[in-house]
Amino acid sequence: MRAVSLTTLLVLAYAFVLAPNTAAQAVYFTSSPMISYADDHSAIMTWNTNAPSDSRVWYGTDKNNLAQLAEAPSTGTARHEVRLNNLRPGTVYFVKVESARAASSEAESCGVRSFRTPSGSQPPIRNQVIPVVEKCAPAPGNAARHDREQQIHMQAAIQHVRQARAELQQAEHDKGGHRVKAIQLTEEAEREIQAGIDYDNQHDTERRQ
Repeated sequence: MRAVSLTTLLVLAYAFVLAPNTAAQAVYFTSSPMISYADDHSAIMTWNTNAPSDSRVWYGTDKNNLAQLAEAPSTGTARHEVRLNNLRPGTVYFVKVESARAASSEAESCGVRSFRTPSGSQPPIRNQVIPVVEKCAPAPGNAARHDREQQIHMQAAIQHVRQARAELQQAEHDKGGHRVKAIQLTEEAEREIQAGIDYDNQHDTERRQ
């Protein structure tokens, strides 16, 4: 039998001590749910969590009755992807996104979100953050703070970013690739702003950063 050096044993023991205990790790979202692609009959939702977990999307055309379920088992990574099929063209859908490892470790992307499927003549949707149309309820004892903090500056920032992207898309295409890069940066900025809004909603009891 091949001997194992003391150094190797120490390294393995050190790695074992420092390794995160993923079995006991609570699940939470690290990015906002997005539509990575949607056409007139289907949509692919993607998001990230801090740990591998199952993926669920409740959806429907009535935000008070999200009775349809699309789900996917854990793939062993923290990236999630769920496909919604048999959608109707040009229709507004409401969704609620969840990830869970067990009944005791479940995360929900705060609030109800909404998107509209393209009609048959419209191009597919790509890489679009799904906006919140109904916020989740504030944590007990934090209702007053939640009422005061309506995310007005973050919401205004999203509108300014969208306006900047619209102006860039209308500009002439002779900018040496810089216009395209700027459009991509506005898309990234919108995703990050929305992620900040969602994080604040989900961690309402934590100290503001």
